[in-house]
Amino acid sequence: MITDCLGRMKLALAVGVALGLATGCRDPHDAGHDHDSDSAQWDHDHAELTHRITTWSDQFEIFAEFEPVTAGRAFELVTHVTSLETREPRRTGPLRLMLRRGGRVVELVTDQPAQSGIYLTEVTLDEAGSWEMSIDFPGMAGGGTVRLPAIEVHADAHDAAHAEVAAVPDGISLLKEQQWRIRLGTERASRRRLVERLVFHGQASARPGSSVVVVAPVAGQIAGTGGRPFPRLGDRVEEGQVLAMLEPRFSEAAARLAESEAGRVQARTALEQAQAAFARVQRLAAEQAKSQRELQEAAADVAMARARLDAALALRSTYRRPDGKPVDIADTLPGLELRAPIAGMINRIHAGMGEVVGPEAVVFQVIAPEVVWLEARIPESSLARIRATEDALYERPDALGEYTAIEGAAGKFLGFELDPVTRTAPLTFEVRNHEGALRVGQSVRLHVATAAVAEALALPDSAIVEESGRPVAFVQVSGETFEKRDLVLGIRDGPWVQVLEGVDEGERVVTEGAYVVRLVSVSSELPAHGHAH
Repeated sequence: MITDCLGRMKLALAVGVALGLATGCRDPHDAGHDHDSDSAQWDHDHAELTHRITTWSDQFEIFAEFEPVTAGRAFELVTHVTSLETREPRRTGPLRLMLRRGGRVVELVTDQPAQSGIYLTEVTLDEAGSWEMSIDFPGMAGGGTVRLPAIEVHADAHDAAHAEVAAVPDGISLLKEQQWRIRLGTERASRRRLVERLVFHGQASARPGSSVVVVAPVAGQIAGTGGRPFPRLGDRVEEGQVLAMLEPRFSEAAARLAESEAGRVQARTALEQAQAAFARVQRLAAEQAKSQRELQEAAADVAMARARLDAALALRSTYRRPDGKPVDIADTLPGLELRAPIAGMINRIHAGMGEVVGPEAVVFQVIAPEVVWLEARIPESSLARIRATEDALYERPDALGEYTAIEGAAGKFLGFELDPVTRTAPLTFEVRNHEGALRVGQSVRLHVATAAVAEALALPDSAIVEESGRPVAFVQVSGETFEKRDLVLGIRDGPWVQVLEGVDEGERVVTEGAYVVRLVSVSSELPAHGHAH
């Protein structure tokens, strides 16, 4: 018992170096049960004669231990129950054990685990022979019945002592209590459709026209609009929205205001003259004194004159006082409206209220972040492999292992010109930037599909650990024993990697906590195989 506890403490210390795990022998949720029963002590002293069963349902992993069974003699069934979803021990609720032989049925209910994840059930079977065994969880929706291998009941103690018991598999020992502490998870190796993907380093950039600046046309002082607060970083703005007013210096204001007023007067006079000329030509054309071509030319002159007047009026209207009212020539400090060229968000503010800026100075930057470009450089040798596909994923450096599909093929463009130095061509994807997850200038990893597709045995990235430069995985060969496998890998599809050699379909592979199992595998001191229930 003490040796077993010390062994588990050593394992916890080795694992705790990486994960800061607790090093005590008891489960952190254990209320203090020690359960120093005779059968537990027998298990420790005669571990080689203990039956061990490991099986899985849709919801649970069941690992059971018991000594060889003699008819009429009580024995203790130790059942470890692990949730496959949470990777934690089952801490509450009953367990029902059912044993059948012919028409006989023995049903035993253990109301609660003795400690987190561990049920202790005392069983007495008075008839020798093979008994079918199963468990379920009363009151649990979808708990289902878990069938266990049949249990052999021996006629007497002599037969039980000489019973054939499967040896503990060779491998890496990791007790259930330790697995629960690190929330170790396993999955069955299975086949899936894989698409080979080439990985390229790229960068997010603003789509042309989606990042614009608002500049001051003349030197002046920044002022508010009078009707709404001064913009702040991150504010959403609409196209054409007035962001601020610019109060030009007096000399420039007067000159530009005078120019706009003169332009307005000239344009109006030109329009009046063009309208008069059109009326005269129209009258003469009715009398057959002017041709249709001359009438059309006169009408075109009217249209052009009207357009020039509209432009002059629009220019004149931009000169407003800070209170928003139009100015007259007599006004001394007319204001210019600084408007947002596009709808988007304020990304930068280069000048605030009251600051003086020079002509052509940038005052605001507005970005529309809903759509961005992802750009990468593709080596000449890879161009043919990705030309025919539109399928691609991207991975952000702040969310490695999370893959986002690039929606739609319309935004893909593979450049037609190779860089003469790098021998690469630009690949650009137009991407919907959901919730602004991508930032302009942010690096990304593009996973671009090729034409190679296969139904292949695959493991998730999290199951593969590098050891001495080679990939390995850890297969659970029994409830508390794991086997290291060298892998030969094939194509990669986002988080999935094809396994050519090393793991067979259906084997349970560690997918969560694989690195911890590796730490245990290189530890020079492993615990004795057994528990202190």
